[in-house]
Amino acid sequence: AAVEWTLREPARLLWVDTLTNPTLRVRNLAWLSALARAAGALFVVDNTFATPIHCRPLAWGATLVVHSTTKMLGGHHDASGGVVAGPAELIEVIRRQVVRFGGRGGAFDAWLIQRGLVTLPLRVAQSSASALALAQRLAAHPTVQRVSYPGLPGHPEHQLAERLFTGGYGAVVAFELAGGEPAVRRFLRALRLVRFAETLGGAITTVVHPATTSHRALAPAERTALGIRDGLLRLSVGLEEVEDLWADLEQALAASIH
Repeated sequence: AAVEWTLREPARLLWVDTLTNPTLRVRNLAWLSALARAAGALFVVDNTFATPIHCRPLAWGATLVVHSTTKMLGGHHDASGGVVAGPAELIEVIRRQVVRFGGRGGAFDAWLIQRGLVTLPLRVAQSSASALALAQRLAAHPTVQRVSYPGLPGHPEHQLAERLFTGGYGAVVAFELAGGEPAVRRFLRALRLVRFAETLGGAITTVVHPATTSHRALAPAERTALGIRDGLLRLSVGLEEVEDLWADLEQALAASIH
């Protein structure tokens, strides 16, 4: 309803994430594409969290698709960049602007990202399978108040995710500790294998507390309205053995209540 209301005014572009950060809500790309088309706007989808392995937004009506290659596409926490995919005529317009403003990435970064693409299907398959297993265990843990992962049947857009995604639901899991920020701090201090970092999508599993990092500039009421409560954590699952990851998470969850 909010998108429809906004598009009543003249609009040139509608930009959405396939999976929202950090709450992991799923966007109905076909419906949003129809709204953008009716409004005469370009429809741009950030598909970083889903990756092209799980979702192809161009097939659902996107005009352009963007990815942070720093994340899953590179996959090793060692390169920075971004990529845009879409019709050749629009890509040429973007290319000219990149040349004009000097937004070119480094050659070595490009090589690292190209190397990451070679193993992308294998990495995404393992990370997504591990993320689902961890989401299921987190959802059953008494210290966890709620879990947001589109692969869980209880997710509000699970059926939509089943239509949009193939081969998995991504490597990112959001979960909320019942004890709020004090529990979060105890949990983070207790971690041994999982690393605290704002980055995501690489071979190493990372966790971040959005309320005090990426979304710290928002007022508490604004964050709460977006579903970003003080107990929320965002977990990006890497390539470690899932049992090792669960052992670390489980002992940190136990520490969060003491």
